[in-house]
Amino acid sequence: MHALIGIQARSTSVRLPNKALVPFDGKPALERVLDACEKAKDYLAKDCKTDVVILCPKGDPIKDAFKNHIVIDGSEKNVLSRYVAAQELINPDYMVRVTGDCYLHSPKVIATAIRTAVKRDADYTSNVEPRVRTALDGHDVEVLSPRMLDWVKRHALTDYDREHVTTIIREKYPEWCKIVHLVSDLDLSHLKLSVDTAEDFNYVANVYRSTREKKQKLDQMCGMHNHSYFVY
Repeated sequence: MHALIGIQARSTSVRLPNKALVPFDGKPALERVLDACEKAKDYLAKDCKTDVVILCPKGDPIKDAFKNHIVIDGSEKNVLSRYVAAQELINPDYMVRVTGDCYLHSPKVIATAIRTAVKRDADYTSNVEPRVRTALDGHDVEVLSPRMLDWVKRHALTDYDREHVTTIIREKYPEWCKIVHLVSDLDLSHLKLSVDTAEDFNYVANVYRSTREKKQKLDQMCGMHNHSYFVY
């Protein structure tokens, strides 16, 4: 089984220019998303091959900044075409959609989506359906089978659907499409950790800084007798 995680990203955002490459904890923000996707492999079975590719607009400086990684460039507005190009080039069993504005994405959430899609033999697995969403804004992940992505390619006829990639699935999916919704016991959908504006960036940076400080305290505590920790 082969899953391909495609991170869509651009540096031309109007509300927060260059948001993919803006420094975040000493590295480009997009690199943090890339790290989360790479770490998702640790939570997957060994027979689950997982690759990560960055999908950016043509001419975007992201391509040069991440030349040591797989980067596929394409239309800025037709984001769907970038995923289709990645599918055609690499031919994975599943295409995983992640966005570059989720700086604090969870490797476990990404891995759970992939494992669930494989186990349920699903065509579309996601935690973004607005009517039942419990995931916080910033942990968005979607997994598409090749036939689902092909259907989207053929039926997404508006600029809006091509830019937003999967909206058409939630509006008028085909009868044969097997859909799995990822939900949790706790509704965190009111929390926003994705980054669209400078205010979002500052908030997410503060959340990350606070978490890092607590982890440092935890490391100190675990140097003491009978102290340990478990990440859940």
